[in-house]
Amino acid sequence: MADITATQAPPSLSAPSEKEKKYDRQLRLWAARGQAAVESANVLLLNNGSGTVGAETLKNLVLPGIGRFTIVDAAVVSEADLGVNFFLDEAALGKSRAQSCTELLLELNPEVQGEWYPHNSEKLDLTHFLETRDPFTIVLYTLPLQSDHLSVLESYSQKHKTPLIAIHSVGFYSYFKTRLPGVYPIVDTHPDPTAITDLRLVQPWEELAAFAAEMTCDIDNLDGHEHGHIPFVVILLHYLEVWKATHSGTPPITYSEKVAFRGEENFEEAAAAVLKTISPPALPAAVKQIFECKHAGENELYSSFWVIAAAVREFYEKHQSLPVPGGLPDMKAQSSAYVKLQNIYKAKSRRDAAEVLDLVRQKPGGEKVDPSDVDLFCKNAAFIKLIVPAEGDLDQLQVVAERELANDDLAREGIMPPSLLPVYLALYATSHNPMASPEEILSSIQRLVPSITKSERFSQAAAEVSRAGAACSKSEQGLSGLELMPGRDTEWDEERRGRDPIPIEADDVNALSLSVDRQSSYLGASSIKAALMCLLKVCPGLRHSLITPLQSVEVTQSFPTVRFRGTAPPKDTQRIPWSWKGQTLIDAYFKRIHVFVPMLDEAAFRADYLEGQRFDAPWLALLNMVFAMGSIVAMKSDDYNHINYYNRAMEHLPIDAFGNSHIETVQALAMIGGYYLHYINRPNMANAVLGAAIRMASALGLHRESLAKGVSDMAVAETRRRTWWSLFCLDTWATTTMGRPSFGRWGPAINIKPPEFGVNQGRDSAQHAGILPLIENIKFCKIATQIQDLLAISPLLRAEDRCNLDGQLLTWYGNLPWLLRTTDPCAEPLYIARCIMKWRYQNLRMLLHRPVLLSLASSGPLPQVAEPDVAAIETCRDLARQTVADISREWTRNQMSGWNAVWFLYQAAMIPLVGIFWQWNSPRVPEWRQQIETILDLLEAMEEWSLAARRSREVVWRMYEASRQRSMRTKSHLAGVAGDQALLLAETGLHMSPIGLEPEGMGMMGILDQQGLWDLDGMYWGPSPDPAVDFSSYGVNDSMMNLDYGIMSSQVAAMDGSFYAP
Repeated sequence: MADITATQAPPSLSAPSEKEKKYDRQLRLWAARGQAAVESANVLLLNNGSGTVGAETLKNLVLPGIGRFTIVDAAVVSEADLGVNFFLDEAALGKSRAQSCTELLLELNPEVQGEWYPHNSEKLDLTHFLETRDPFTIVLYTLPLQSDHLSVLESYSQKHKTPLIAIHSVGFYSYFKTRLPGVYPIVDTHPDPTAITDLRLVQPWEELAAFAAEMTCDIDNLDGHEHGHIPFVVILLHYLEVWKATHSGTPPITYSEKVAFRGEENFEEAAAAVLKTISPPALPAAVKQIFECKHAGENELYSSFWVIAAAVREFYEKHQSLPVPGGLPDMKAQSSAYVKLQNIYKAKSRRDAAEVLDLVRQKPGGEKVDPSDVDLFCKNAAFIKLIVPAEGDLDQLQVVAERELANDDLAREGIMPPSLLPVYLALYATSHNPMASPEEILSSIQRLVPSITKSERFSQAAAEVSRAGAACSKSEQGLSGLELMPGRDTEWDEERRGRDPIPIEADDVNALSLSVDRQSSYLGASSIKAALMCLLKVCPGLRHSLITPLQSVEVTQSFPTVRFRGTAPPKDTQRIPWSWKGQTLIDAYFKRIHVFVPMLDEAAFRADYLEGQRFDAPWLALLNMVFAMGSIVAMKSDDYNHINYYNRAMEHLPIDAFGNSHIETVQALAMIGGYYLHYINRPNMANAVLGAAIRMASALGLHRESLAKGVSDMAVAETRRRTWWSLFCLDTWATTTMGRPSFGRWGPAINIKPPEFGVNQGRDSAQHAGILPLIENIKFCKIATQIQDLLAISPLLRAEDRCNLDGQLLTWYGNLPWLLRTTDPCAEPLYIARCIMKWRYQNLRMLLHRPVLLSLASSGPLPQVAEPDVAAIETCRDLARQTVADISREWTRNQMSGWNAVWFLYQAAMIPLVGIFWQWNSPRVPEWRQQIETILDLLEAMEEWSLAARRSREVVWRMYEASRQRSMRTKSHLAGVAGDQALLLAETGLHMSPIGLEPEGMGMMGILDQQGLWDLDGMYWGPSPDPAVDFSSYGVNDSMMNLDYGIMSSQVAAMDGSFYAP
């Protein structure tokens, strides 16, 4: 025993090279030989169309280090390419697409070589190109492909035995298909480590048997340590000899014999290996297939693989076993004994490989065979695969389709996933006709597989692939017409009120000024404007009702207009002393806004204001914005004192403030872009300012988690978290209904944690709900961001995607903490959070399903509506009805509650209005009319608590009356509106919304989202006969410009702004 386990020097180890470090992961996957194959590969990509699948495939080959690639593509870069291909930018417009992609791909890995074809004005000649280049290892081509190019590639593949891989991508669907030039062997198949290991225990060779006999000669007298470290191979060999002595010299063959053999000793490793290793060596079926394969010709017969295969076959016929691979599994043993055993197996493997090499050299063509190829073949002989292309593809496809269809019942019961065959066949049908309609796709599938004529799943796949591949259905085309794309000369100047008599409610995004023909900034088909355009498409006569000029008294009640006055000089900073007026505004802010965006440290903020010693610009900007928002939430909608505070804040936020990031500057800009500019009806400016604030926050690193150490560090870290996530929520709330993408406000690079319970808890005394609403809003906004981005790509989502996202929203709401779902009485801040979160949740679900309703309504009569679309329409209508009922029950007499209630009511109103105009003869029309009348009553009641309520009511009422065709009702309503306005215009006093212990109403909303004041796409209602009056006391300083808010009627007395000046 001592001689066998003598100490041996361990093998020398060297540090990995830089290349090994670089490719460490893939070396672990396919080892050095696989990496060498990758690095020697010469890949050709024949690219077609504007898709990015070809370049993305090459990217995944360039990164692991292929030797060389070539892109063949005769096209030049167009605008269509920039929207989908990340390897192209605007600088590449008009240049060779192949060259531009090649240059950017080469930047990924400097060790890779690449070229493109054709060069400059050279004409694409694929045949000439292939004949003048070194043979390619593999050829990729993207579909659709010209038939003559495909023929050239197929001929090249047969000549050079080069695999062809076709890649096809349509929307979120894609597939690839491998075309092999005849039989294709794979030597290094990387078998599963748990595969049966060929240890030759039944037929051990002399050295192995001697080693086992020597180690076990005194096995019964070994001590515990030695006994427990005998390799299981030795144990099995020893007891096999014992078994043979009592069983006529035969090893255990049957399962029962192996179980009996395993039970004789309790060596766990040896017992576990019995079933896998105690078997005579058998010839695997794949190897037998190789031995019996018939060759296509002499060229194939004399190739290295087949010469080695013939030699191994002779070896097997002689020894009745394949060459020993030389591998040894891990096992419990002393290191020296394991090394000795391993060397025995390796030595046998080398002898077998040498014998096979001798046989190779004796065969025609064997002199050219590389010995390393022989060694690789022998080590992997038991696991080599031979891929034989199937003959009769159509027959095979028919068999596969029938088998897959037979499993549909199991798939419906959830026992197994549904087959992807319908998607594959739909993609296959568009591989040469990307603009195929659903009917054409289904017809092509039926020609391939006649048995699927009655399968609904194939019809659905055809419709989905057709829609995603730009072969839009009638519904998609109808909805795409609702998308507003600005033209070259488009004007969306939000300051045009200084030139045109446009009501203050009008803006470029959300539509309350009704200028039907005016272009605006980009709004997607998922925006609220799409609903209005759908109504105009369904009922063109509605246009006349909407463009009728308003009575002058209606316009004069509007918020002050904005006038451009030039650049304001910078103002010196000075301290703002404490005052009870300022304290009241701060109280209002922390009572009614902080619950939504708790980014301020309330205790520290109040202390700084109380001391009155700070006069730095970030503090003064932030303080004045708190005053401005506090003034808004404390007053009725006819008070404009907030303008003074906004002007003062902007004096401390010049344009160069964007280059001096400070967290208080970011917080001030968050209030401006997330709340205030929406309140004064500047949604596009708000979008830009909030975007800048997010980028300033990222410059401060707020998107990355910091390592807090002390208590003070933890407080700072918590403020950073709250500020970042407040920005995240504000941006989500403000842009979800614009039909624009989110531009990456959430992604893997953002690792900041959500706010934590218990941190700064004592410093949020006024917030009875603490940060719980923010934590839940973060979860909601992550789902909303997914929805926003998908709707920006295509508002008509797949039914599965729509259901999945709707399910996420349902789960989110169902998992809300009890405190945020119960209807029990509670403090005002918590009540505010409950209401707004529910309204926003209902509105987002409605937004998710609304495109289906709009697309069908704008497409005209349809012969049949798919069941998922019917369900989506019903869900949308149910949500609109529930929204109206909930707001009617829950809104309170408070400007913040009223402002948001008006917005959500306005969104909900579009659903029954579309139904009334589209399905005018439906028995549900009375139900929809009742919803509209309820909305009109609510909007009237909210006029004191929302700047947009009166205009929203007028727009909804005009559309409603147009549907009824009752002109007398119109006249009486307008007269009533005029009378109400006259009464309101006579009021000039201040109206405080109670913020004491006994509030008049319990509800309050932060000015959260949806750009508050709307412009049904700018539907301008015509000029006012009364000239606007300029009240310069309300000049607004928007950063580098002075904007003058003039009251539009001299009947309104100017407010005394000094009353709330701190």
